[in-house]
Amino acid sequence: MRFLDPFLQKLNLLKLSPLYKGILLFITCLIVARLISPRIPTAIPDYQVGDISEQNIKSTQDFLVEDKDSTSKKRLENEEKSPSVYDFDASAPEELKNRIFSTFNQLRKISEDPTAKLSFTERKGKFQEALGIKISDKHFKSFTKYRFKDDSSANDILTLVAPLLSKKVVTDKAVLESEKTKGIIIRNVQTQEESFVIDFSSILDLKEVDNQLIEKSKKVLEETPWSLRLASIDCAQKLLKPTLTFNKNETEAKKQKVREDTKPVYFKLKKGEMIVREGDRITEETLIKLQGLNQLKRESSPLIGIFFLILLIASLFYTFFPGSIRRFNLRGKDYLLLSLVLVGMVLIINFSVFLSGAINKAFPILPHNACLYATPFALGAVLIAVVLNVELAAMFAVILSIIVGILLENQLEFFIYPFIASVVAAQQVVLYKERRTLIRAGLITGVVNVLMILCFALIKKSLFNFDALFDLSFGFLGGILTGIIATGVVPIIEITFDYTTNIKLLELADLNQPLLKELSLKAPGSYQHSIMVGNLVESAAEAIGANSLLARVSAYYHDIGKIKKAAYFVENQIKGENKHEKLSPSMSSLILLAHVKDGVELAKESRLGSTIRDIIKQHHGTSLISFFYQKAKSQQNPGSQPISEKDFRYLGPKPQTKEAALVMLADAVEAASKTLTETTPARIQGMVQKIINNIFIDGQLDECELTLKNLHSIANSFNRILARGIFHQRIEYPSVELEESGGKKKVDDKDKKSAEADKDKPKTDKGGSERDLKRLGISKVGNKHPSSGRSPNQKT
Repeated sequence: MRFLDPFLQKLNLLKLSPLYKGILLFITCLIVARLISPRIPTAIPDYQVGDISEQNIKSTQDFLVEDKDSTSKKRLENEEKSPSVYDFDASAPEELKNRIFSTFNQLRKISEDPTAKLSFTERKGKFQEALGIKISDKHFKSFTKYRFKDDSSANDILTLVAPLLSKKVVTDKAVLESEKTKGIIIRNVQTQEESFVIDFSSILDLKEVDNQLIEKSKKVLEETPWSLRLASIDCAQKLLKPTLTFNKNETEAKKQKVREDTKPVYFKLKKGEMIVREGDRITEETLIKLQGLNQLKRESSPLIGIFFLILLIASLFYTFFPGSIRRFNLRGKDYLLLSLVLVGMVLIINFSVFLSGAINKAFPILPHNACLYATPFALGAVLIAVVLNVELAAMFAVILSIIVGILLENQLEFFIYPFIASVVAAQQVVLYKERRTLIRAGLITGVVNVLMILCFALIKKSLFNFDALFDLSFGFLGGILTGIIATGVVPIIEITFDYTTNIKLLELADLNQPLLKELSLKAPGSYQHSIMVGNLVESAAEAIGANSLLARVSAYYHDIGKIKKAAYFVENQIKGENKHEKLSPSMSSLILLAHVKDGVELAKESRLGSTIRDIIKQHHGTSLISFFYQKAKSQQNPGSQPISEKDFRYLGPKPQTKEAALVMLADAVEAASKTLTETTPARIQGMVQKIINNIFIDGQLDECELTLKNLHSIANSFNRILARGIFHQRIEYPSVELEESGGKKKVDDKDKKSAEADKDKPKTDKGGSERDLKRLGISKVGNKHPSSGRSPNQKT
C-alpha cells in the first residue's frame, strides 16, 4: 500500500478553513437532498404529434402553459413594429463654421508670409486636409488668386451650406419610404433626446439640398467673380453631408427590448379539465399542454426545501457540538469522512428502497416494509464511533434518521428505527478492541431491531399478522448486515484515511513488532524506559478517563527515534562512556532534538498511524534542553553573538491531547526516578510533584485538555506505580552451603558479596542525591547530566 503514502500525507495535513468547511457542508447537503428528493413518477407517455392517446389525461391543478409558437410569432410582430433609430447631428453648422474660418485664416497667413516657401501643391494639400474635401487645381487657383485677403469667400460658403446642414438631411430619402408605416425615432446626438416622427416632409436628401444650394448661390454670389463663384459653389457642395444617419446598434437594442417586453402567450388550464381523451389524436396544442403538465410535475419536487432543511439541521449540530463536547476536535480528513459516510449511507438506503420495491413486485407475499427493515441503518454510526468517537456517532444518527424519515415519506417509525439502532450499535463498539466486537454489536443491534418492530406491531395491532414474521426476520438481518459490512469497511477506512483504531493499537502493542524489537536490540535502555513509561501512562489514563490503550502504545514508540544514535543517550551508555564530552553544546543539542524527527520518520515508514506520530512529535513539546543551553552560555566568548534559547528548544508542538500530555509527564517522571538514591514513598511523591509542576509552569500543558484535577489524579497514579510496582521491596535470600569431598564450603550469593563489598566504599553524601535531582532540573535548572540534557519538564 505504499502508493497511498503521498495521498495519506496530504490527507493528514488537510486543514479546512471555516469557508471550506462551509463549502463541504453545502455540497454534502446538496447531494443528500438530491438523493432523497421524492421523484414524482409521471403516468404521461412521451407522445408525438399524430399519436393516439392511450388514456384520459386531466389537469391535476390550475396552471398556465406557454404556447411557444404563438409567443414567438407575437414577438416577431412586435419587433417588426419597432421604429428604427436615426441620429441627428445638430452641431454640424457650428462645426463647419469653425473649420472653414480656420482653414481660410491658415491659408491667408501662408499667402501673406514672404518667408513661407510652400509650393502650390503643398498649399492645396493643406486646404483639402483641413476641410476634408477634394477640389480641382482650377478652383484652388481661384481662391489663391485673391490670396484669401478677407473672409468674404469663407462667409459665402458658410452662408450657402450652414442653413442646409441645420435641417434633417439623409443620403437618400427613398430609404425612408419603408419606415412611413411605423415612423422613426430621431435622437439628438448632443442631448440624447428622442422624438418620434411619422411625418417625413421636413426631411431632405442630399439631392434636394444640393438643388437648394445652387438656387441660393445665385443671390449670395451674384457680385462674386465668376471663377471664384464656381470655386465657392463646388466647395460648398462637397461640404454638404447627411445630418440624419441610421443607428443600427440602437435600433437593435430597441428591438431586443421589445422582444423581452412581449408577454408570453399561455394556455390556461383548470384543475380537472380534460386535456386529451383516450383514442384522440395528439395535436400540437394538446402536446404543448401535456408537456406543460410534465414540467409541472418535475418542478413540484421539493428539492430546495429539503436541501435547506438538511442544511439547517446539520448547521445546528455543527454549531452546537464543538462548544458542548470537549472531544470534538476534528481535522480536515474527519470532516471529509463524515461527509462521505453520510452520502454513502444515503446511497445504501436509496438502493434498499429500490430493491424493496423490486422484491415486493416480484414476490407480492413479502411486505414492502419488511425489506426496508433489513437495511443496515446503523452502519454509519458504527463506522463513526470506531474511527472517531461515540458522541459524533450519536449526532450522525440523529441527522441520518431525519433523512431516512424524509426519504420514506415522513414515516415516524422510520425515524425511530434507524435512530435507536444507530445509538445502540455505536454504544456497543465504544470498547472496540477486537474484530468480533463488530459482529457482536451487529447481533445486539439485530435483537434491538426485533424489539422495536414488535413495538410497532403492537401500536398498529398487527402483532399476530403473518407480515410481522417477515418484519422481525428482516429486522434481525439488518443488524447482522451492519456488523458484517462494518467488519469489512473499517480496515479500508483505517488504510485510506490513516486512522488508528483500537484494533490497530492492539496489533502495535505486541512487543514482537519489528520496530520494538529493533529498539530493544539497538537501544535497550530506551526500550526498558519506554516499557516503564507505558505502564505509567496506562494507569494514569484510566484514572482520568483518557484512552489508556492509545497512551500505552504511544509510550512504547515515543523514543524510537533514538535507534539511529542510541549511544548518545544516557540510558544506553555503558562503562561511563559519554560521547557528548567531545562535542560542542550546540551539536549535542542537535543530536537530542533530532530523535523526535527521526522517530516521526520511522513511524511513517512503519505506518504506525497519524495519532501515534503526533504523540511522538509532541512528547517533548517545546521544552528547553537546559543543560547544553547553560553549558553553551558558560563557554560563550565575551563580545560574541548571544546564544539563542530557541536553538536549544524542541520544535514541538506542545501536547494537543490528554494522551500526548501523559506521555510527556510519564517520560520525565520515569527518567527522574532513576536518579533517586532513596526510593521512599515520600521522595518519590516529592519528585513526581516537582516534575509535574515544572512542566505545568513551563506552559507545556497549555494546549491540551488536562485540568488541575486530572494532574492530581495523574500524580497519585504515578506515585502508586513507582512506589509499589517499580521500587518495591524484595527479601534478602540466605547464603547456601555446599558439601564437597568430605568437607563444607560456604558460598555467598554474588549479589550479596557485591553488596558487602560496597559497604567498604565511602558512602555517598546527601549532596549527591541533591546533585542527581539537579541533573533533572528539579531544584535548579542548569546542573544536568551532560549526556542527556534533561530539563525540568522533559527527558530526551
